[in-house]
Order: sequence, then structure tokens, then C-alpha cells
Amino acid sequence: MDPSTSDSSSIKKTQIYCINFNDPERRIKMSNRFGSIGLMPHFTEPVYDTDPRITDIDFAKYPHMVARTSAIMLQHLDSLRHFVETADPTAEFCLVCEDDVLISRNFVHEYNTVMKDWQLLNLDVLLLGCLPYFRLYNGAEWYDYLATTSDDKHSIFRHPDHLWGSQMYVVSRKWAEYLYKTYTVEYAQCHPELPHNPDWIITKMGRRAMVYPMLAMEEGDTKSGDNSQQDFHQHVFLEHYDQTRYF
Repeated sequence: MDPSTSDSSSIKKTQIYCINFNDPERRIKMSNRFGSIGLMPHFTEPVYDTDPRITDIDFAKYPHMVARTSAIMLQHLDSLRHFVETADPTAEFCLVCEDDVLISRNFVHEYNTVMKDWQLLNLDVLLLGCLPYFRLYNGAEWYDYLATTSDDKHSIFRHPDHLWGSQMYVVSRKWAEYLYKTYTVEYAQCHPELPHNPDWIITKMGRRAMVYPMLAMEEGDTKSGDNSQQDFHQHVFLEHYDQTRYF
């Protein structure tokens, strides 16, 4: 769908960022996916283990912090910082996604429809893609039903702390600024109860919600060599994938 059509008010106010760590194949794939619906993501610069924000930390003293995970967290925060400090100042929303997600074939229309409920629910962050273990429905255990979209095609839930995944989320400009200014590596070192990880911070803090069916979902593979992780990601993919819905 062309984002210049009449229902495109929210997408016009949104800047899209994609988290990619030196993977040209994934970068091209995500560029093509978004490009096919008239959108173009910004690819934030990778954060390496040699980044001063990483090398200045003695990780042996902070068992709740892992260098590679903190680097990923910093790339998310750098995306939010770029949105606030560099992107179009008239943009109201920052959408961040990972580089291995399938997106809805009707993404623009669905995004604009879902975002109509944003202000009604007074949200800080809305998950558009994550890793729920089972298909969601009104009344699902652990998921508090909040609303149904105006077209009756999506439900919005307050998600539990144990929901994993930051495949795609959108935050307000105000909340983006709060996140990158608050959850620094210095903050992480002083708060051992909170892993320095987007799944523990960005998707869990503030007035949060998720949408289902999701507007984006992981392709089902992971670069992790952990078999249990691979099994989990494959299960989530098989549970939610619909080839008529995602591409």
C-alpha cells in the first residue's frame, strides 16, 4: 500500500529504524521488504565490542551484563537517540525492528489502524512483533485485554513480563528520549537487578502493550548456537506464521 494514501497519517509521522550488525544480506532483504510497500528504514550503525562504552566496563564485576547484549542494547538506544536528535523533528513515533522479520502484507493500513488506539490507551511503547509462545485471544492467561481496533481485526493486550522479543516496537518521541537518556551503561552498572537488554527494558517499561495478530514476526531462525533457543524460535514461527499474511 502506498503510504501517501489518505489513511497514512500515522506512518507519515513515523521514522523506521532497523537493527543490523554487519549482515549485508539481511540489510538488503529488509530494505526490499519495506521498499515494496513504499517505506525505507534507517540502518543504525553497529555497536562493536570495541566501543568505548563497552571497553570501559569490567564485565567480571557485573554478572548481569554481557558485552554483546549490551552492544545490542546500545544499538537500540542509538536508534532512539538518532530519532530524537537527528531525524525529522515533526516525526512523532520511532519504530524499531530487527533485521530478520517478516512484515504484514497490509502493513501500512494495519499500522495506521492500530495507532488510532495509541492515544486512547495513553501508551509509551507498543509491540508490533515479538515472540508469544501461543496464539493470543481475548481472555488469554497473563495477557490483559485492553482494546480491539476499529476494524475488529486486531486486539491490544498488556503483555506480561515473561513475554520475550523485541522484533518490532514503536515508541513516542518523549519516551524515546527518556529511554536513551536513562538506561545507559552507567545506569546498568548501578542496577544489577535489571539486565542491560532491550527485552528487559525497552519492551517492559512504561505504559506498554502489544498487538495481535502481530504486524511483524521473526523468520524463525536465530544466530544462537543454543539448540533450545533454536527450538523455541522455530515453535513461535510455526505457531504464528501465515503465508497469506506475512512476507
